[in-house]
Amino acid sequence: MSCAATEFSSGALAGLTVDAMLYPLDNLKTLYQTRGTANGLPRPGNGLLRALYRGYPAVAVAGAPGNGVFYMSYGMAQDTLRRNGRVSDGVAGWAASAAATIASSSIYCPMEVVKATCFANHCTTAQAVRQIYAVAGLAGFFRGWSASLATWLPYLSLYFGMFESFRHGRQPSWTVDLGCGLAAGSVSACVTYPLDVVKSRVQS
Repeated sequence: MSCAATEFSSGALAGLTVDAMLYPLDNLKTLYQTRGTANGLPRPGNGLLRALYRGYPAVAVAGAPGNGVFYMSYGMAQDTLRRNGRVSDGVAGWAASAAATIASSSIYCPMEVVKATCFANHCTTAQAVRQIYAVAGLAGFFRGWSASLATWLPYLSLYFGMFESFRHGRQPSWTVDLGCGLAAGSVSACVTYPLDVVKSRVQS
């Protein structure tokens, strides 16, 4: 298997795993961002789990190829920059993530619009797709594309730039990657959270 194919498949698998585990938290976050409350969710045992995974089919279908394209593009861009030999690991991570975000945004944006619509309107994936198409046609699935790029470009650029900088010079291990990832993710999320609120409101 080629390096690009390995990065694509690894990114797709990692994305599906993370999405499956953290999807309920993403649902709650979007509800608070768009409605200011999570009231209206069923009680435990009365369909709560189904409600928390509302809209997940859109992520299951588009998330894997979106993550695959992102990590394949990230790896290719980073390798190109490092072969140049004139940029640090942090700068290479920042620039590669920006290129990967743009490359994968055409897949991510429709997925996020459907997902946010499901969250905010308490509807199924099929109902959200029909609703979006009825109102704006195919263009409706790219609602908030600029807001999405304005959120993900700085978030992922900060994340990968800091992640690569934190990891530089350390002995590779899963604990090092975990610690560097948590630190980079926490800082990036705090800095870009206001942009994420705007994006959620526009896309829902």
